[in-house]
Amino acid sequence: VHPDYRRDGLFLHMAETFFDWYGPPAGSVCLYGFPGALHFRIGSRLLHYKAVSPQTAYLTAKPSTLMKNIRPFQGRLEQVSTADFSFDQLAARWRHQQLFAIIRDTDFINWRFMQHPHYNYQIWAYRPFFNKAWYGYGVFSVHETSVRLVDIIMPPDQRMVSDFIARIAGEFANGPVSKIETWLPPERPITRCLIASGMVAGQEPFGITPTVKILHPDLQVSWLAHHLYYTMADADLC
Repeated sequence: VHPDYRRDGLFLHMAETFFDWYGPPAGSVCLYGFPGALHFRIGSRLLHYKAVSPQTAYLTAKPSTLMKNIRPFQGRLEQVSTADFSFDQLAARWRHQQLFAIIRDTDFINWRFMQHPHYNYQIWAYRPFFNKAWYGYGVFSVHETSVRLVDIIMPPDQRMVSDFIARIAGEFANGPVSKIETWLPPERPITRCLIASGMVAGQEPFGITPTVKILHPDLQVSWLAHHLYYTMADADLC
């Protein structure tokens, strides 16, 4: 908000209008985001923001470390250039995992990645050697010497996740990339699988707080802490 208008409550009025418009009865029972410390304090004091966890899990690894886990004939990578029905099929299967998350169907992939006006993303599907059905996928963006895992949908299978991220590391091993990094909810199966694959939890560099605005009286932040799944695909940070 421009300094000339901050005393008029414009931010609060805009936020409350947004919540009324996008909340119940026709909209979402929960909104979430990743503010920094200052904006979280303002939101918690004035708009009843709640921290769904103290901090997001920030994981990093060198490509050479991850590449050691490639498993022959475990799976294979295929770079995706168009969002087709494969994403809808995967989204339909993924809904049964009982997570609270954005539906990552073809419309979402097109809007968030394929049609993004500023960032270029690489989408890699992971599939069996002898079958066209997808196990899952990962979305990556390259930032000079680092590669960010922006989004990942994979079964919580340690061998599968290790092989996937190892093969991804191999794709970037011959370039200037020295680090692969990602932000994920702590204590989720996919997060534990990536740590077991060689990624290391470190200090989150932006100071973000995973935050929810609950818009339904029966929804509890304790339930969201165990069921909300997010990646940086749900944010505008990368």
